[in-house]
Amino acid sequence: MFLGVVGFLMVIIIVAALIRGKSNPVPLFVMVPVIAALICGFTPVQIFDFVKAGVSKTWSTAVLFIFSIVYFSMMGDMGLFDPMVNWLVKKAGSNIMMVTIATACIAVISHLDGALASTLLITIPAMLPIYKKLHMRPVVLVCIIGAAMSIMNLLPWGG
Repeated sequence: MFLGVVGFLMVIIIVAALIRGKSNPVPLFVMVPVIAALICGFTPVQIFDFVKAGVSKTWSTAVLFIFSIVYFSMMGDMGLFDPMVNWLVKKAGSNIMMVTIATACIAVISHLDGALASTLLITIPAMLPIYKKLHMRPVVLVCIIGAAMSIMNLLPWGG
């Protein structure tokens, strides 16, 4: 019971600090769990074992995501996705329904690597000016991207 309460308090503290924006996320994600573990009575050796076990399970996924973000960001900068985006935008024209479908298609295709950053770096710069021109709410853009990513995360290589 005590561990659960401390866990919830730890999450609340981290979220509150991130929302305020006055702290850097990296030390926050390191210091708060360590302090919470010390409050729970774990020794530094036990905490190190927890960290070692967690890192050993997640490092390969982290390296994969870092590579995919760098690779797909570079491909986006080199213009790899420009023909697809331009074709979809041209087909959509000023039809709001077609613009939302084009947004979903771009988000699905750009999220094939499973990385949030590359999906956002490809989809938002391409579609936000169109949304502004058609007086569409940017929230719709974010919701469509989120829905497309949630579907793509069901793939084996998804986030």
